[in-house]
Formats: sequence, structure tokens, C-alpha cells
Amino acid sequence: GVIFVEDSLWGTSAQWGQTNYYAGGSNGAMCGYENKPSTVPAAEMKFDHVAREILDTPFGTPNSLPASITSGSVISYQYSYTLPDGWRYDKLHVVGFLLDMSTNEILNANNVISSYVGVADRNFENGIAVYPNPSREYTNVAFTLDNATAVSVDVCDLFGSMVYSGDVHEYAAGQNQIRISNASLANGMYVVRLNIGNQIITRKISVVK
Repeated sequence: GVIFVEDSLWGTSAQWGQTNYYAGGSNGAMCGYENKPSTVPAAEMKFDHVAREILDTPFGTPNSLPASITSGSVISYQYSYTLPDGWRYDKLHVVGFLLDMSTNEILNANNVISSYVGVADRNFENGIAVYPNPSREYTNVAFTLDNATAVSVDVCDLFGSMVYSGDVHEYAAGQNQIRISNASLANGMYVVRLNIGNQIITRKISVVK
């Protein structure tokens, strides 16, 4: 089966607020969310990995694979789908999954197409760009400020543990950039957290050395 997934979805109404089970810290650390209220306001939230469309059925495509497959063989199946207006192509991922139709068990899944920002490509979204992505030796965090503001950058792993914490500095209005060394980071996915005044903006990065 195939699922279209979109990153960085957001809204302004109350229904976009996020219930925060880490509020107060009783459930452990989660990259600063333990210091936020029990409902994080919509203005501070962006949602990744949101399923936008499941092709055919939620249980995959019946008979898309032969009943018997020889180990090492290559099997292909072609889908055709027209993306609706309003979807952001640069934020889309296509997830393919293999499901046992008799048990509805997902046997395997993979993010088969993903949009990464190239080494020299700064893709600004709401005045923020984190690049290169994937990154090797360093990660650049570029941002634009309307006024002089105190800014810092933190990096968390996917378990919510902070693996890098930068000092707070005041940056001038206009375009600025912070460079983070990846020397202490192992290969994997991380969340870069940009703290601009009272606002927190997060972006995902992949470190591949």
C-alpha cells in the first residue's frame, strides 16, 4: 500500500492546539515541552508525518503482489495519483508498506520518497531555514528577524533528550545564521529547536557522516 504524508502542517484555530502530556515534567523530559502548558497553543505547533491520503484502501492494494515471491526477486506495482491543489510538494513523503491481507499485519514499511534540502539549498519557510539536510559536519540555522531579539538553538534526539544547547545571544534585525557542529552527534534523526524570544520553532534534520 501507499500513504502520502505531509510535514509542517499548522493552523490558527484552537483545534490545532496540542495536548501536552509532558507538562510539569512528571512524565520526563521532552525537549522543553515539560516546561510548556498542558495544551500547547496552535501558534507554537507544527505537525509532521500527517497522513494526507491512503491509496486504494487502508489495508493496502489487494493482489498487488503475487502469492509467491522468490527471495531476491524484484516486484513492481505502479500507482497513479493526482496531487490536490494546496499540497506542498517539498513537504511530502511517500510511505510504502507491505501488509499481510489475511492478518492485516504490516510486515514492512519504508519512506520510499523524501524531500531533503541539498547542501547548497536554503529552503526558507516562515523565515527559517535549516540546512544542509542531511548534514555531515555541521548544520546551519538561518533565520530572519523583524527586530533585535535574543535567540538560541537547541538540538534534541527523537527521545526528547537534549544533545546540544547553544548560548543565548541577541541578534540584529534582518537575516542571521547560527552554525552547529555535528561532531558530537551520532548518525540519525534530530529535532533542531530555534528559540526566538518567547517563540519556539522546530525543524527535523538527519545527520549522516
